[in-house]
Amino acid sequence: MKPENAAYAYVGAFIDELVRCGVEDLVLCPGSRSTPLALSAVRHEEMTTWTLIDERSAAFFALGLARGRRAPVALLSTSGTAAANFLPAVVEARYSRVPLVLLTADRPHELRESGAPQTIDQNRLYGTHAKWFVDVALPEAADLLLRYVRTVAGQAVGTALDVPEGPVHLNFPLREPLVPSPEDLPPLEDRAAPAWEGRAGGVPYARAHPGCRVPDAGLIERLARDLQTAPRGVIVCGPADRPGLPGAVVRLAGTLGYPVLADPLSQVRCGRHDRRTVIDVYDPLLRVGRVVERLAPDVIVRIGGVPVSKPLMQYLQRHASARQIVLDDGGWNDPTRLAGEFIRADASRVCLDLADAAAGTARDLSVRDGRWLAEWQRLAGAARDGLERALRGVDEPFEGKVFSELARLLPDGALLYVGNSMPVRDLDSFFPGSAAGIRILGNRGASGIDGLISSALGA
Repeated sequence: MKPENAAYAYVGAFIDELVRCGVEDLVLCPGSRSTPLALSAVRHEEMTTWTLIDERSAAFFALGLARGRRAPVALLSTSGTAAANFLPAVVEARYSRVPLVLLTADRPHELRESGAPQTIDQNRLYGTHAKWFVDVALPEAADLLLRYVRTVAGQAVGTALDVPEGPVHLNFPLREPLVPSPEDLPPLEDRAAPAWEGRAGGVPYARAHPGCRVPDAGLIERLARDLQTAPRGVIVCGPADRPGLPGAVVRLAGTLGYPVLADPLSQVRCGRHDRRTVIDVYDPLLRVGRVVERLAPDVIVRIGGVPVSKPLMQYLQRHASARQIVLDDGGWNDPTRLAGEFIRADASRVCLDLADAAAGTARDLSVRDGRWLAEWQRLAGAARDGLERALRGVDEPFEGKVFSELARLLPDGALLYVGNSMPVRDLDSFFPGSAAGIRILGNRGASGIDGLISSALGA
């Protein structure tokens, strides 16, 4: 086999393994050095390639695509500063927990630090913003190297999907010639060596199965008893995009008689789940000092990212003496530094287990009478009525009114991608909850204002 085609056997095995591990999309930024990876991706019938010229836009497009798919997406660049343009989207992916597989083509080792054109130090280019980095071995068609590169592909996808999800970076040094010789180009179906026959038919050579962190049973029982004796509790749901989370949250809220203050990006504000405990007008409501004092909580359960609403964050700070419990299977989402407990487990599982534990034991009468939740619902209803009356009296163009009308216009199953700064805050204040399955996304990891259009197009 000619050397250039040995490289294609190697990178072809890598691309094929990405597909076997669930990566169906690759966003491609054209360039010379990345040719073997690009052509191998295009040749693979089960991989969709998206070609975008600008690396910065392409990276945010991949971010949005991975968000929309709820699946890992590969992103490919040539060598040099092209790869550096991925950084803003990589940062957002790191903090918003989006699985990206970053592939950067590079000059071979003998050309590094030698003045060769389009050559920079790409090792750990994204620093701590990448969960994992590997400077991939130079291509060879030997069975050992083919097994190696397939294993690297499986490890990359598994690491990107492991909680908390995020970007991984694989740097591929490639020697010229970069274009294959057609006469003995290895066909896709022959990329698995005979020793791997048991893994034919699309079965991955090495697949990591991400697990679900399960809460300790003793902790659940203790916490359920504590919450039962704390009638004035609040559940705060920040940005999240877990399909089973809304149903789990409202089940826990219904069991305990707690209101759910649902950020619009939590996916709890809209949907077919039971929304009787969901409060969607806490932002204007908590701007009133008397209300903030009247609704002093005993305990606060926080789920998801940091909420958008400044009045809500000030409410949490005002009642710093309340016990704060954060349910999060990765990270440390507590800029107020007020949380006293972090439960490192799947939030949906924790909510369901807590609801079961609370329902299975005798409950305190003060929790059962529902007065605390009823007070929140009454004040929220008054706030909603006042807000709608005020909006009806506004004739000139006003962003808040746009979001109020948008809520009535979006059909079931719609996807809304919202920008940072004022748009997401107006959304929080003026977008009412509904039974329509409206999925609302935004780049709230680093909360930057760049990349919005590309992210939305990707989603």
